[in-house]
Amino acid sequence: MMHSGQGSHSNTRFYIVLITLVIGGIFLVLVMNNTNSQFNLTGSSVGLFDSDNLSDGLFEEVSGKIVIDDEAILVNENDPEKIKKLRSREVNVLLSFDSIPTVLDEAKIQDFNVVFKNPGTPIQINDNYLELGLVEEVVMEVTGFNGELGFNQEEFSLQGKAKRIEVNGMTFSSKTEIGINLDDASYSYLAVDEIELQDLNIPEGSGKLAVADKLNYLLEEEGLNFYSFVGKLVIDKGAENALEMEGVARGMDVSGALLNLDVR
Repeated sequence: MMHSGQGSHSNTRFYIVLITLVIGGIFLVLVMNNTNSQFNLTGSSVGLFDSDNLSDGLFEEVSGKIVIDDEAILVNENDPEKIKKLRSREVNVLLSFDSIPTVLDEAKIQDFNVVFKNPGTPIQINDNYLELGLVEEVVMEVTGFNGELGFNQEEFSLQGKAKRIEVNGMTFSSKTEIGINLDDASYSYLAVDEIELQDLNIPEGSGKLAVADKLNYLLEEEGLNFYSFVGKLVIDKGAENALEMEGVARGMDVSGALLNLDVR
């Protein structure tokens, strides 16, 4: 009987130690999982595709996110056309065209100038309206603009803030930003040093297009679409080809009666 009692106590101690170890192990796992430690046992697999682990130009899709050139872009997984455009490579483009697009977009522009011929158009500088008197033409130069800019075949508008504004030789500058508002000016010339545009659609027209410094096309009654464009833009309504663009484009296609071009 004595030997039987000792065996029972030994078994009890064994089970107590085993249960303690199991509970301790579970507790340790829970503690580690709730910290930001690098040893997190149930971390999300999305971290495996972090931009730090991607080489230049690598493309990945993870949970509705596309990573291109180490930049993560959120996209709708049900929008295959947008994903296709994002996958497309960047190409240098040079366009001379006789058709002007309609643009209305938020923009940050270092320098641009515009010429318009309706001096009666009110120009608002901060809370005041600028009186120009009897002048035939208004030349405006703007530096450090941040706001909304719009133009089409006929008119030009802008609303935002700038670092410096010059109108027919009169200069307005400030250590802080200056508010500026101009609506529906009938312009003849616009030159933007660098502008970034998304989903740019240029209506059918004729002109010349150079792609990737190698391919040259003559366009006749073709329309152009750019998923994105970054570069210089000039509109001169007195020129044979009113629109000049030079920069980098992504997701470009041309469609018309004589040419169908899809640059991806």
